[in-house]
Amino acid sequence: MPIVDFVFTKVTAEKTADIKEMPKFSNKTNVTNLELVQIPTTPPRDLLKADFSFEVEFINVGKIELLGYLSYTDDPKKIKEIMEKWKKDKKMDPDFSTHIINFILLKCNIKALSLEQELNLPPHLQLPFLQKKSK
Repeated sequence: MPIVDFVFTKVTAEKTADIKEMPKFSNKTNVTNLELVQIPTTPPRDLLKADFSFEVEFINVGKIELLGYLSYTDDPKKIKEIMEKWKKDKKMDPDFSTHIINFILLKCNIKALSLEQELNLPPHLQLPFLQKKSK
């Protein structure tokens, strides 16, 4: 199940207020659209283009929004099944959705952490820290 392309099309980050206490935050990740794209190779090959949105909202403090798409290739029969299910009820096969959403989370969480550092926002993920052992 290879992902052959990953592109950000919109990167928005803003800090709207000073932080007086640790803000609450929410995050959302969605696949907003699936589209069948044919690449002109010999023979022609079908790809799935999955549009996504990723958002971290720091309540009353700021927001990060990332939009983009990834391209996915697989067996033509599998791609056809995925598209038929999507067209029918906007749902995805669990194996496919798990794979691509995990990839989106990986890329977007790294980008969001970088933007949070630039804006002096707290990280939206708990980062590992070394702790001294107690005796």
